[in-house]
Amino acid sequence: MINEKKLIDYFRHMRHDWLNDVQLIKGYLSLENYHEVDRIIDQIITKAKNESKLSNLQVPILTTYIMTYNWLDHHLHLSFQVIGRNDNDLSKYDRKMVQVIKKTLRQFDKHVLKYKDNRMFLTFDVSQKKPIIIFDFTGEIENVKVIENSIHSSEMYGLVRFVEHYINETKANIVLELE
Repeated sequence: MINEKKLIDYFRHMRHDWLNDVQLIKGYLSLENYHEVDRIIDQIITKAKNESKLSNLQVPILTTYIMTYNWLDHHLHLSFQVIGRNDNDLSKYDRKMVQVIKKTLRQFDKHVLKYKDNRMFLTFDVSQKKPIIIFDFTGEIENVKVIENSIHSSEMYGLVRFVEHYINETKANIVLELE
C-alpha cells in the first residue's frame, strides 16, 4: 500500500529538482550562454535515461534508495549510470545490492570531510552474468583505513567479490561483483 505522505514528499523533492534545473536554464538563456543551456539539458536527459534504465532492472528497493539518496542529508552527492542491457531482471539481487551500497555509502558519508565537494558516481554494469557495481569517489576522505576495513568486511559476508579497488585521501575506485 502506498504511503501518501511519503509519496507527496517524493513529489515535493522531484518538483524542487526540476525547478532548480529550469531556473538554471532560464538564467543561462538570459545571459545568452547557449552552450551552458545545452549542457544542462544534456545532463537532464542523461539523468532521465539512467533513471529509466535503473527502473527497468526490476530492483524497486535499490531504485527507490538511489533515486532519493540526494534528498536526504548526506555529506556526499550521488549520481549514477547503468551500462549494459537494461531489460535484465535483477530482482534476485535487489536486497543484496541495497545492502552493499548502503553500507559503502554510509562509510564514505561518515568519513569524508564535511562541507566539501564530495561526489560518488555509481556505475551498475549489467552486461555480465553477475552485476558489477563500481564506486567512483572524488572529494576529501578523513579516514581511509576505516573505509577500507568496512568494504573488506562486505566481502567476508559473502555479498560481493572484489574485482579491484583503490582508495586514497581524495579519490576512490571500488569495483565489486555480486555473489
